[in-house]
Order: sequence, then structure tokens, then C-alpha cells
Amino acid sequence: MKRRAIAFSAGLLLLGLLPGSVLATPPSNLDQKNLPGDYIHGEGCDDGVAQTFTAGKTGMLVDVQLDLARYFEGPATVDIYATNPSTGLPSGASLASSTATVPLGTSGEPNWIDFPFSPPLSVTAGTKYAIVIAPDRFLGWLGSTDTYKHGEAYSGAGSSWTALSTTADDLSDLGFETFVDTAAPLLTWSKTSIPEGASTPLTLTETVTFKNGSEAGRYDALLTSALPAWFKPTGITCSDTAANIALADCTIAQFKSGFGNTIDTSLTGDVVTIELTGTANPAAAGSASVSAEGCIRYMVAGDQPDGSCASTAARITVAAPTPAPTPTAAPTPPPTSTGAASPSDGSGLLLWFLPIGLIAAIGGLLALATRTRRRMA
Repeated sequence: MKRRAIAFSAGLLLLGLLPGSVLATPPSNLDQKNLPGDYIHGEGCDDGVAQTFTAGKTGMLVDVQLDLARYFEGPATVDIYATNPSTGLPSGASLASSTATVPLGTSGEPNWIDFPFSPPLSVTAGTKYAIVIAPDRFLGWLGSTDTYKHGEAYSGAGSSWTALSTTADDLSDLGFETFVDTAAPLLTWSKTSIPEGASTPLTLTETVTFKNGSEAGRYDALLTSALPAWFKPTGITCSDTAANIALADCTIAQFKSGFGNTIDTSLTGDVVTIELTGTANPAAAGSASVSAEGCIRYMVAGDQPDGSCASTAARITVAAPTPAPTPTAAPTPPPTSTGAASPSDGSGLLLWFLPIGLIAAIGGLLALATRTRRRMA
């Protein structure tokens, strides 16, 4: 492998230490990447070459860009494979395929080549996939040491793959970028709870954040379930950050029927907001849930398939009236004391009788002394 790699590098005039020229792709839907800094040499693809990656988003893999060069201009074919959960190696049949032209690489710079997938491939966040290039001895895929921590570079084909890091080429990862379109909807009521048997102003808002590149065709933001019977919508407003929404389509009838609003895509993504205002007047306590979707649609063979949709839901509670508090009875006064007086009461009376008795005794003695003096006189 080392001999093929060195010979290929010489044929490309020692692709050397220059960074590749990156294609002008919108960054809004960029997911995974490995951008080699110092190129060791081109990896000749006599066998198949693969780079595994772990999807960071759930959505549609619309294209990959690879850091490639050729001894002479020609096509290259890229396939996406699943990986074996136990070994991490490419396995099974091709999930998506794309072919693009790789220009001559003798300018001293490799090229970032775009490989779009039509239709796009649905990928799941946290799942590992493999980018595989078919064998081509005149093709070079530029790489680096272990700079991407969520995958690895391999050489081989079919069920036989060898990590490039174990060869004399000392390549652990190859230059790549993956682009995943996503639609992230959010549905909210303006209140989390409303009272039973009362008229309450209420707003239902759907916000969908779209991140995509140039492959997407249209957006949809729509309700997928019926509104509660007690909610009567009276108005609707629609807006989006890219100003691509058709306001003539923004009607209550369309939104209630599940059509939503079809919007032209923006190259750098978009945030679509739909607000449905009305009045809630529920007759009974309970709860209600409403669901909605945000979708990215693609043009494939003149048609628009469903593409990628993401769902969301919003729940609201109808609360029964809180019962009026029961009046609190006045506290019962303690019963009046009857019967014998307590010792403390007796002591109080004794304190009153003592001075009176002393006064009476002194008065008696004075009267007796007066009578005695009169008799003696």
C-alpha cells in the first residue's frame, strides 16, 4: 500500500502541504467533517477506500464532499453503507450512490468534490455509516492522522477491510464533509392551562427551523391532527426569516385541513412561524393534544416526494373551577367557671377581709376604753 501511495503522490506532483479548495456549500446543514491540515500524500485507491462517520443529526443526508485528486480527469463513484455494530466496518448493500467528475490534480492542490444523493438518504443521529469509494488506481483521497474521533479510514472491499492506521501509510482519517437537511418543529399553546366553563383568548404557534442546502425544493409546516372542538380560531399570521412564504396561502381553512403552508426553500435555511389565534370555551375539565409536522421536500424526477418530516405535539389542560373555601366557624368561648372557688380565689378574699377585721377590732378596743374612763370618772 505504501508503494502505491507514494507513486500516486509523485504523479500528482507531491500534493504535499497545501490545503484543498473548498466548494461554496452553505454551512447551515453541515454535520460531520474532517479537514486535514498537512497532507501526507494521496491514498491510491487500487482497493476500495472507506471513511466511517457518526451522524450528528437525524434528517436527510443530501451530499458528501471529499478531498480528492486524480492523475488525470475522470469520474469517481461514492456509496454510503451501513456499518457492522460490532466491528464498525462497512456492511450490507449500498444505501445511496453518487458519481462526480474529479479534475486533474497536478496543480498542487486537491479538490473538494461534491457528491449529491438523489433521493437523499435518511440518517439517524448517533448511527455510524461508511463513505466508500470504488477501486480506482488513478484516484487519490487526501487524509490525515487521527483527527476525526467518530470514525476511521479503511482500505479493502466487501467483507475484507483493514484500518489504514495499521499500514505504513499512517492515515487514520480522510478528508470529508457530510451535509444533513433537518426540519425541527415546535408547537406551543400560549397558556398551559385554561379554566372550564370560561371564555379564554388562546394562541397556537407552530415554529419550524429548517437547515438545508441547495438540494431541497419546498418546505411544509402543517397541522396533522384536528383542533379541540372548544377552540374557535379567528385569525392566522404567517412569517419566515427568508421572506419566501406565500402569504396568500396563509388561511385558517388550509391550516385546519392539514395542508399547512408550502414555502420555497432558502439556500441558507429558514425559520417559519405560523400563529393561529382564537377563543377557547371548554365545557368540561380534561386535556387536549394537537400535533404538527415540519417537512423538507425534494425534486426527484420532476416529482416532490415527502422527503424528511419531523413531528411535534402540544398539550393543554382544562382545569375545573376551584371550589369556594368553606367559612370557618367562630371559636367557642370557654365555659364560665361555677362551683367552689379555687384556692387562689380564697386567698384573694382573705386579703380583703384582714384589713377590715383589724379596723373593726381596733374600733372595738377604742370604744371599750372610752366606756371604762367614763365609769371611773
